[in-house]
Amino acid sequence: MAVQQPNIHIYLSSYPTAGSSILPHHVWTSARPFEGSSDTPPEVRMRQIWIHGSYMRALEKDVLREALSIQHALLGQLPGYESLQSTGQPLLGSTGGLRTMRPTSNSPTSERADNLDWFFHSPLLYWNCSSSAIDSTEDIVSTVNWQANRTSPVNMTLRHSTVFAGKIFSDHRLIAADALVITIMYKRGVRIGKQLERRALALAKSSPQPWSLFPKDGKVTRSQPYEFRFQPMSLKDDIVLALAYLCMALYVLVRLRKLRAVKSRCGLVIAGMTKVERQSHL
Repeated sequence: MAVQQPNIHIYLSSYPTAGSSILPHHVWTSARPFEGSSDTPPEVRMRQIWIHGSYMRALEKDVLREALSIQHALLGQLPGYESLQSTGQPLLGSTGGLRTMRPTSNSPTSERADNLDWFFHSPLLYWNCSSSAIDSTEDIVSTVNWQANRTSPVNMTLRHSTVFAGKIFSDHRLIAADALVITIMYKRGVRIGKQLERRALALAKSSPQPWSLFPKDGKVTRSQPYEFRFQPMSLKDDIVLALAYLCMALYVLVRLRKLRAVKSRCGLVIAGMTKVERQSHL
């Protein structure tokens, strides 16, 4: 079993202290390597732990249990960790999957990420970070797919693209993954970062035989700074996009008029729009 620890720094073009809800509905967003001074302190730091089992077998109970023990070793006893572990009360369904009573917006465990000094994002939240829930789940893959749009305690969606690496899909369903990805984010100036460094070093010294830790001493020496930009769309941008969509719609209509084997052109358009809508939510 292999454990990797990448380290990423994040710079924001403007610090969103009021939260992402103030952003307009249409914005240009970009993420690129930070080109400013190397002495510029980042607003947010992000650490990731990638946990591999055998090749493409991350969705096995023994790997999930080991990942949970690693997560507890790194994050256990940190302020707020207990409240960040559960997205609701886990209830076993008839097929062995988890049925969750999701917290409401007034629930004390349903907080916004921007109101916290730190939070973590983990595939183990599918089981509310509970080893007993993992053991009692009969079908791991079905449980993961059924909860693909589940939200974490900080209202972040547990999409497969954010909690797994090396994914294989079949008919838009995840069937295998090579690694579990645990992401930890914390603001500048909080003590969580130093505590994580100490715990990673301790974990490297006390790691059991089945684990292979990268780096071996648990100390991350390299990091990559990124800059995230949120730029509201101007009226000119809206007009250009509207013209582009209009031209595309006219082109599709012209092409449809030349099709003689279609019984209902309107039905074909609706089917195409439905397909595009489905793809956008996967």
